[in-house]
Amino acid sequence: MDEHKVQVTPPGFHVVFLPFADDLRKLKLQEMPRANEEQIAKAKVVIKKLKIIYSPESFENPVLQKHWRNIEAFALERDAPESFVDYTVT
Repeated sequence: MDEHKVQVTPPGFHVVFLPFADDLRKLKLQEMPRANEEQIAKAKVVIKKLKIIYSPESFENPVLQKHWRNIEAFALERDAPESFVDYTVT
C-alpha cells in the first residue's frame, strides 16, 4: 500500500490442487510418537528463525528476464542471449 492506501504490489496467490475421485482412498495410519513440550518449544524457536519477510519484488520473473535478454541479443546482433540464474526454482 502507498501513502494513499492504494495497493501498489499484489500480495500473490495460492494454488491448491484438488484431487480426482480416483485419488481418494482410505489409509491405515500407524500410531506415531508425540512430541513433548520441550521439543515443541525448540521447534517454535527454529521456525521463528526461518521466517522471512516476503516481497514479490525480491524475485525477478524468469520469463520476462528471458524475453528481455532475447530482445537485447537480437538488437545487438548476438547469437544467443546471456544466461541468467532462475532463483524461483530450487
